[in-house]
Amino acid sequence: MIASHRFSFLLGLMIVAITSLIHAQESMMLRNNSAPAAGVAINRGDFNNDGILDLVMTDGTAVSVFLGRADGTFASPINTSNDLPTQDLAVGDFNNDGKLDVAVTNVGNHSIQVMLGNGDGTFQTATTILFDQEPASITTADFNNDGKMDLAVGIGVTTNQGVTTDEVDILQGDGAGHFVRVNTLTTEPSVGLITKVRVGDFNRDGKVDLAVLEQKALSVWWGNGDFTFGADVVAQYAQTNDMSTGDQNQDSFTDILVSWFDSPGVVTGGVDVFYGGPSSSVTRKGQIVSGQSPSGILWESPGGILTADVNGDGVNDIVGLSNDGTFADGLYVWLCNGEGSCSQSPTKFIYTTDRDKQALVAGDFNRDGKIDFAAVRQGNGTVEVLLNATPRAVCQKNVIAPAMTVCQPQDATFSHSPLHIVAQTDPAATDIDVFIDNVKKGSFASSSINQFFTLPTGNHFVVVKGFLSDGSSFRSDRHVSIFSGAH
Repeated sequence: MIASHRFSFLLGLMIVAITSLIHAQESMMLRNNSAPAAGVAINRGDFNNDGILDLVMTDGTAVSVFLGRADGTFASPINTSNDLPTQDLAVGDFNNDGKLDVAVTNVGNHSIQVMLGNGDGTFQTATTILFDQEPASITTADFNNDGKMDLAVGIGVTTNQGVTTDEVDILQGDGAGHFVRVNTLTTEPSVGLITKVRVGDFNRDGKVDLAVLEQKALSVWWGNGDFTFGADVVAQYAQTNDMSTGDQNQDSFTDILVSWFDSPGVVTGGVDVFYGGPSSSVTRKGQIVSGQSPSGILWESPGGILTADVNGDGVNDIVGLSNDGTFADGLYVWLCNGEGSCSQSPTKFIYTTDRDKQALVAGDFNRDGKIDFAAVRQGNGTVEVLLNATPRAVCQKNVIAPAMTVCQPQDATFSHSPLHIVAQTDPAATDIDVFIDNVKKGSFASSSINQFFTLPTGNHFVVVKGFLSDGSSFRSDRHVSIFSGAH
């Protein structure tokens, strides 16, 4: 079923697909936004502080901000020139003024640029930081817990002898938008250049860790909270494709998703998930295997991979930009169940046949409590926004014990007050406590809850924590924004 609606500057298409894994109809509304050509990186954030998510992308000549509207549409891009080709960008408040800033990696002059936001979608003149070699990826976090955002920059280095090594430079922020290099992490040689650096707390010790993807390996750098890290190469590959971090099994340990190729020069491959845990180690599981679909079509290794609960059943799914032998390209969703496995036959939302499948970001763009998606099409310079119209599925209990399954709210979504929290445990908890912004808001002698909590407008950190009879506990975390007025 396809329905079209004409807006002042975009076209909406309703794309509906049926899945056999979950008994619900999945649907997405596709909206095409014009953009600069050849976009290579995309992210999201509220750049004008109106309580609505915006999009930011870079294309090599400008950083472009698409200010969001409450219905999930976006205004024409506001372009701020950065003059140099870029590969990656990071978003954060670098000078603690309540306005989002951007840092981008530059190709050709071995530098990054820090662009402080004005709070309206524009940026101040960029500050340039030079490196010895070309930065490939950038990410941001508070590595020493001082309340100031820092940077990690992945750099590929080739010695005079032709030996390729990589390094990750750690830059400490001063809270005023300035950064200074405080550590350089050197990776093992012979596994290819760095392609992506991302952050997470993989052992949930409150200290930020790093996931570093190279052309032939994945390594985890365990943070000590003082800009030092301990390295652990956790997997080697014939060829990697993409990486992201997120809580795939919703146990409050950050996990790592890696898409990979069967061998260099081919397009087929799969997806591994590396589950975080308390012992400063990760557990690898092949969630999407390489091979043919039931119809005999070879699947490409997904690009732009991430994890999100698409159908609201409380179990995160795998989402990626992909292609198959029919040249049907677009957003692919591999639905996962509460037993730790995912469907091998994705639901497909097709929007292009030009094999663009690089940059993807998730967010609740129309503030309806569901995770939506935005992707960059390099070929024709557009941003594809897919609004999630999937009806909420029945809450699935995650049986990878101990598990706290929170079906409402979904992480990183918006809600009116009162906030509706629906959760259940396995094994059955004797009590469930709810903490909001580190304050206990309720304690319930039950293994499941269906409760409402009145909250003020703004961003909130929600923890739902279960307790067993022996005193042990387990939890799941949510980040929710409360807003007033209409969607």
